[in-house]
Amino acid sequence: MGVLVLNLVLTFGLSSYISVGGPLGGLAGGAVTALAFSRFGRGHALYGRLGAVGIVGAAAVGLGSIAAAEWAAHAATWCFTGF
Repeated sequence: MGVLVLNLVLTFGLSSYISVGGPLGGLAGGAVTALAFSRFGRGHALYGRLGAVGIVGAAAVGLGSIAAAEWAAHAATWCFTGF
């Protein structure tokens, strides 16, 4: 938990020098993946097998990350070119 707090302090403390979206997106993606691995709160993420819910949840987070990156890249290109 200390590393998480340190990461957030550095992220917001140095926000004029680094991206805020990257660490916050990683935090959200990690939390959702851990939730999927624990079968949405019905188990512990460190014990047992992943099962279909964990695999599908992790894949959904990965695909969502790729989709968000593509959208952001397209939006940035659109803003600069007007297309």
